[in-house]
Amino acid sequence: MTTSTKTTSVLYIDHAGHPAPLSTAYHATASRLLSSSIDDRRPPSTLTEIDSAYCPQCLLFHDAAAAAGKSMKGNCPRATCRSCPVCAAVLTVVMEPPRGSNDDDAQNLVGMYSCSYCRWTSEECKVMNQVQVNQETKKVDAESIVEATDMLLYEIESRVKEDGGGKDADNLFDCLVETWGKKAQEEERRKKGGGISLNKQQRRTTHLTIGGGGSGSKLWTLETLEDCTKAKQDKVKWSLEDAAMDKMSRLNFDSDEEEEEEEAEKKKNYINLTSEQVARQSVIVSSSSMAEPSGNVLLLPVPIQLRPRKSRRCRAELAAGRTGILVKPKLNPLEGDSSLRSGHGQWYKKDSSAIHVVPRVQVVKHGYQDGKYALLLMVKNPTLGTIRLRLNGIQNNSFLDPSELKNVIIDPMKRTRVNAEICSAASSLEPTEVMELDPVEDAFLELGKGQSRDPPEVEGWDPSSVLGSDRGNVGSTTSFSSAKVVATQNDKAWVDVVFAGNNAAVEEEESSIRMGGGKYLAAPIALQIEVGDGSWDSSLIKPLPVAEGERDFVTLNLVILWAGVE
Repeated sequence: MTTSTKTTSVLYIDHAGHPAPLSTAYHATASRLLSSSIDDRRPPSTLTEIDSAYCPQCLLFHDAAAAAGKSMKGNCPRATCRSCPVCAAVLTVVMEPPRGSNDDDAQNLVGMYSCSYCRWTSEECKVMNQVQVNQETKKVDAESIVEATDMLLYEIESRVKEDGGGKDADNLFDCLVETWGKKAQEEERRKKGGGISLNKQQRRTTHLTIGGGGSGSKLWTLETLEDCTKAKQDKVKWSLEDAAMDKMSRLNFDSDEEEEEEEAEKKKNYINLTSEQVARQSVIVSSSSMAEPSGNVLLLPVPIQLRPRKSRRCRAELAAGRTGILVKPKLNPLEGDSSLRSGHGQWYKKDSSAIHVVPRVQVVKHGYQDGKYALLLMVKNPTLGTIRLRLNGIQNNSFLDPSELKNVIIDPMKRTRVNAEICSAASSLEPTEVMELDPVEDAFLELGKGQSRDPPEVEGWDPSSVLGSDRGNVGSTTSFSSAKVVATQNDKAWVDVVFAGNNAAVEEEESSIRMGGGKYLAAPIALQIEVGDGSWDSSLIKPLPVAEGERDFVTLNLVILWAGVE
C-alpha cells in the first residue's frame, strides 16, 4: 500500500540531540555539527541575542538598549503607530466632524484615531482635539495635521499619568529590569563556577519586589499577578456596563433603525471584553484609572510593540572558544529591499542557515506490506559545488532520546506537531554506494527549456513491488534492513530503503496507528558527506588526516518520520 507524502517528514538532529526541520537548522562555518532554533527543548543548541528592534508599521528601528529602556518599554514612540484596543488593527488619524454635528460643517473638525476594521474611534474614550481649518482654502493644511497628531499622543500620555496612573507601571518596569539583570549575573557566575545552579528553595523565594524592598514594598508573585488581572477585568466589565447603560438611556429614539443597530453593536463589543483586550490595556493604563465609573478612560489606543532583530550563536562553537555566529541581521529592516539602490536581497550580515549548505533529504513515496516498510528518499544538493555522500545505518541510537519524539515539530510554518516512536524495524543499515551530486541547477535559467522529468526508475518505482521481493525476508525473529541507490540525475539522487523486522511487532505498531492513535513511526539514519578532494567545499570544513585509500566523512544524524497506512 502507498501512502501520501504529506504524512512524512525528515528531521535533522542538532548537537544537543533535538530533532528539527532543515528550515530551522543552522550550520556554523567549518563546523561538523548542526544547530537549530528549537528553543522549547532543554538545553537549546543556540544562544539568542537581540541586536535591535523595529516598528512593523513605520519601520523605524532602534538599538536594543533604547528599545528596552524606560522611555519606550518596547513600544514605538510615534503617535501614528497605535493599534485598536478592540480588534488590534492599526489605527488611522482622521479629521472628521464630531458625532452629532452636521457632516457638512467643514469648519468644525476634530482629529481622532479611527479603526477601519471595527469602526472604533478614539472619540469613545475622549481622545480627540480640535483641528484648525485654513479659512482661505477651507482645508486642513499639513502643519495642522501634524500638530493634531502630536496632541493626540499628548492626550494619551496625560490620561495615563492622571492620578499617578503611570507610576506603578514605571516601578514595575524598573523592578523587572533589575530582577532580570540579577538573573543574568547569576547565570554568568554559574557558568564561571562550573555550572552550579540555584537550589529549589532559592528559586522558590525569588520574587519581584516593588518599592525598594523596604517595609512598605509589595511582593509580586504569579498568584498576585493573576488575582490583579482578574480583579481588573471585573472592574473594567462593570465600568463598561455602567457606561453603556448611561449611553442607552440617552439614545435618540427618533434616529433611524440603522444607527440604533450600529450603536447597539458597539455596546455589545465593549461589554464583552476578552482577557487579551484587558491585558493590552494594562500596558498603558493603570488599574485605578480603568476602575473609574465614568468609563471615559477605558480602551485607549494601544502602542504598537517593537519587533526584535535577533542574532544566534552556536553553543558548541562558543564552548570551543569560537564566535559561533549563525545569523546576524542588519539593523535597518529595509536594508536588502528592492526600493534601495544597492544591496538587493542582502537582508543579513551573515546567514548560516542549513538549507543553503546541507543536502536536503525528503520522502517521495512510501508503503507498507507484511511487516516491512519501503521508502523512496530523494537527496538534493543545494550548493554551487559538487557533493559526494552516502546513507548509512546507525549502530547506536543513544544520540536520540525517545522523549525528543514527543510533541516534535515537523512543520514550523504551520506549527504542526506530532508524537512519534522509534520503529522496531529500524535496524542497522549497510552503507549505500557513494553518490556524486552535481551543483544545483538555477531554476530561472531552465525556464523555457521544458519541464525536466525524473528518471524512469523513479517514476516507475512502486513500493508494492519492492515489498513483494525478498528484501528483508530473513526470518520471523530476526530483522534486516537495506538501502539501494535507485538513480542519480544532476543535483539529485534517489535511494529506496526497506525496514524489515519482527512481523508481530511491526503489525502491532501499524495496527495502533490505524486505530487512530495519531502516532508516527521514526527511523534514525545517518547522512555521511565526504569532505575534501572537491566535495562539499562550501562548508569550509577542513578534512581530517585519514589513511591512504580512505575518505573523510562528516556524519549528520537524521530521523525519518512517517504515518501508517490509513
